[in-house]
Amino acid sequence: MISTFRVSSTRDEFDSSELDAGRWNASASTLGRSKIEPENVGIEDGDLRLTVPETTLNGGEIESIDLYGPGFYAARIKVPDAPGSITGFFLYQSPDLASEIDIEMYNDPSGTVLFTTYAGGEQTHTETMTLPFDPTADFHDYALFYDGETLPSMPTASR
Repeated sequence: MISTFRVSSTRDEFDSSELDAGRWNASASTLGRSKIEPENVGIEDGDLRLTVPETTLNGGEIESIDLYGPGFYAARIKVPDAPGSITGFFLYQSPDLASEIDIEMYNDPSGTVLFTTYAGGEQTHTETMTLPFDPTADFHDYALFYDGETLPSMPTASR
């Protein structure tokens, strides 16, 4: 099995006013009743901003241009207080996109987070946890380690 993932394992500061097109792509897709739209992706004061425009179910997404293998992956995220939507940090295996590791946080103060894996397009494992903090109050680190051979160790969330 070849293990390649479309995310960066290096830290990106997003210190310019636009995404580095040589490293990142602002994706466009349809997810059920919502759309992922590039105009919902921006950089403000060195922070990547993915927005959920009011009165829509739409959002934003970025993906790495480069392919990466097994390793440690992390994102520092502050989720919006937008009940009824989620924020996700995920790895997927190309080219079939049917193998995936997800961290999905509910966009509300409840602290509910789902850690899920998929293989061959089928959900293989899900853990639901309540975080000991409000993910809408501040930035928090969400991380996972993938060894490339077995199911990933369950991600961790920390302040």
